[in-house]
Amino acid sequence: MKWYRGRRGDRKSGVSWTWVRTVLVAALLLGAACEEASHETVDRWRYTEKGPDKLVRTLGDEALDPDLRAHAAQALVEIDAPQRAMAALAEIPPEPREPIVEKLLVRLWGDAKVSGDMQIPSDRQVAAKDALFEVRALATPAQVARLDGYLIDWLSALYEERARLGRHHGEKIIHAIGARAAPKLIAAARLVVDRPEQGGKLVLVQDLLLRGIAGTGAPEAIGYLLDLAEKRNYPEPTLPVRAMRALGAAYLDTQTPAASAGLEPHVARLEKLADDERLDGEIANLAFELIAASGSARCLPPLLQLVGHRDVVRSWQAVRLALRCRGAEAIVPVVEALPTDRDYERGILEKYLWQLVIPLGSGAADAARKLLGSPSWVARVSGVELIAKLGGKADAAAVKALAHDEAKLRGWWPKGDARRDPTLGDVAQNVAEALEKKQ
Repeated sequence: MKWYRGRRGDRKSGVSWTWVRTVLVAALLLGAACEEASHETVDRWRYTEKGPDKLVRTLGDEALDPDLRAHAAQALVEIDAPQRAMAALAEIPPEPREPIVEKLLVRLWGDAKVSGDMQIPSDRQVAAKDALFEVRALATPAQVARLDGYLIDWLSALYEERARLGRHHGEKIIHAIGARAAPKLIAAARLVVDRPEQGGKLVLVQDLLLRGIAGTGAPEAIGYLLDLAEKRNYPEPTLPVRAMRALGAAYLDTQTPAASAGLEPHVARLEKLADDERLDGEIANLAFELIAASGSARCLPPLLQLVGHRDVVRSWQAVRLALRCRGAEAIVPVVEALPTDRDYERGILEKYLWQLVIPLGSGAADAARKLLGSPSWVARVSGVELIAKLGGKADAAAVKALAHDEAKLRGWWPKGDARRDPTLGDVAQNVAEALEKKQ
């Protein structure tokens, strides 16, 4: 066809320029509508208004090659639409999705990988890292293992800087990966801890890295942080308490704590830290709490040892945590572990022991009845007082059997109270009489 220029057309040919323009636009639109998906068109669509919709359709087209579909998902990540990519992937059944994810992992890691350990990642690299973490939920176990390796490599170098970047921060990712992340994070910490003085300056291992190590939940990670907590005369004096705070952040200050299995091998070390009066009080307090967090299978023996601590504050702390850790089954051993060579004010026993026992349900009343026959006078009087609150008329006879118990309750009344110290028998007699009057 021969075209003639003219604002209003050419009289000779009778062809209108308006008509020509209309035909051209229609042809272009038809061509765009019929444009087939290819690697070239996927790259072009990233820069067009309707490109995201076309990329989503390409990703969902089961007739297309998995690598092309993965390319479409990669392009959605690059144009800041990762949610659309993940939603489209989630709609694909697992079997056909597997090869797409396989190709996508290679592409995303190519975009996320940082060339140097000391390099701050670009926005594109951060976006690809986030997408790797998001696709984790749609990957097979073998694929998860591989992409976890990518994420660990990405984070472990310059962790303090990289962990802060993106929608998914380092602690969240490390918590999801778990123990596999421990070795490289520990190695990163050692580079600083083992050489605290570099270039004539004191270099600190950062809290963010310590929390990352704790968040792995790996036994070797917990052991390493306890090594740091036990350091003496280290050039940077705050390191021990910061290491314990990292453990506290992983196990105590979160709705999704790290797995208690990582703590279990270390309860004896934690007990020593809780027992040591030379240490910073915060370290001891965290050690107590971590023992309780180690799980019901391991928490009670070390806490029973600490119930007998000469420091009464630590003693009552151990009582509280043991009851929290094991519930009603801990009542008898805990109460019997209380030292009998101390004076006990009644109000103190009520506040720090009996009020903690009462909410433990029917098992608390059964435990109180067992305490009546204990060789410990602290346990016997606690049994009497607990039955007064939890028992009934049927318990009166068993309590009255202690009416002649001559154990002296030294310091029973608050300071300044003129009443004489009662015997255990006096308390038992009063409680028995009150029980007999119950309906």
